[in-house]
Amino acid sequence: MANIRTTQKEHFTSIKSFLETISSRKNNAVMAGKTSSVTGSADFTGTKNYQEAVDLMLNGWDKILPDIKKGFEAAIKSNENGAIDRRRTYNSVVGYAPHVPNSIIGLPQSMINQHREPQKVKVCSIVYAPDANAYTDANTFVKAGIVVLQIVNQLELNGQRVRLMLTPMDSFKNSTFVCCTIDVKSYHEQLDLKKLTFPIANASFLRRFGFKWLETYPELIESGFAAGYGRTISDEDDHKADLVKGGIIRDTDYFLSLGQIERLGFDVNKVMEKAGISK
Repeated sequence: MANIRTTQKEHFTSIKSFLETISSRKNNAVMAGKTSSVTGSADFTGTKNYQEAVDLMLNGWDKILPDIKKGFEAAIKSNENGAIDRRRTYNSVVGYAPHVPNSIIGLPQSMINQHREPQKVKVCSIVYAPDANAYTDANTFVKAGIVVLQIVNQLELNGQRVRLMLTPMDSFKNSTFVCCTIDVKSYHEQLDLKKLTFPIANASFLRRFGFKWLETYPELIESGFAAGYGRTISDEDDHKADLVKGGIIRDTDYFLSLGQIERLGFDVNKVMEKAGISK
């Protein structure tokens, strides 16, 4: 990758705060007059217009849910670990339900109670960069996003808690690298397809919202971004290394990129192996 001397970054703790911020800011001096986030075509961005993208981001995108759920069902069938039982039931003098046989014969332990057994839970953090060059078809975003969702689902089926962070824009021009990141799932949250399908699998996350962020990011200083919005690093072998070097992600984070997933043929197992993710 090009020699990066300047790294500019902005982080958001939720999709809501991200949308509110980019919607309230004016274009910066570098991107004055640039409106690709709004004028992009439906074929290129995956949405008819900017407002449709906002609506789908906030309310959910159910178009590809059947395809996602097919993959989930296959993962459930092949899951060898099964469900994790964190509670132990026992008979007691107090509880939440009667134990009928004990009650009939007059035993004092005639109620059913539960004891939560402390367990160490494995956690992992995944960062996904759904960015690609202008020649990438919008459907490629969908196929790569489904792979990411399947990986998160597989890990959680096996008892891991997953944190997920997305980068709607990471790009470079000349010696400047810019990156925006958003926390979209914490360790304790369940996988919410209604919330995550659009940002993970729709091209508008980059081609409307990522572009909008770049257009309005007040600290942007490299004038070259006005010509083509910079260059994606999704196809670079050292993509993660550059993000770690820039203090954007941690070395312990698992990193996935659209370009990487495409090169691996959208194969879930190959992508996990390449990223060093163990089931």
